[in-house]
Amino acid sequence: KWRNLHLEKLYRAKNYDEWISFLSSLLNIKAAVISDASNDLDSIR
Repeated sequence: KWRNLHLEKLYRAKNYDEWISFLSSLLNIKAAVISDASNDLDSIR
């Protein structure tokens, strides 16, 4: 039983890392879009 618990912990930790990388990639995409948009605004001005 302890081993199963341990595996579950590892699995959760792995999922957590995946979530973090997923979220950070989303944030990076958002940041890139925002910087592109502000660059466009600058070029319009």
